Amino acid sequence: MIDLSSLTQKKLDYVEKKAVEIMLDMVKRNVYSTSIATCNCSSYGWDAELHKAMPQIASLLREKGFTVTSQVNHGVTDWLLTL
Repeated sequence: MIDLSSLTQKKLDYVEKKAVEIMLDMVKRNVYSTSIATCNCSSYGWDAELHKAMPQIASLLREKGFTVTSQVNHGVTDWLLTL
């Protein structure tokens, strides 16, 4: 049997790291809401890993009191994060 626990932990660490980065950026800029655009188009310079992890990041931010909405336009997901 294959042990995927290290990969699972790596993903969880990535999600938590990105959530903290988002919150710290908001504090630094003194804003109560921010938007993030993601796309699974890594060949065009987009961060595909962030795009894949964003639903879990959004869930974590919701647990911390954020309101998170998303909308897809032409293959790009626009995330609105509000405290």
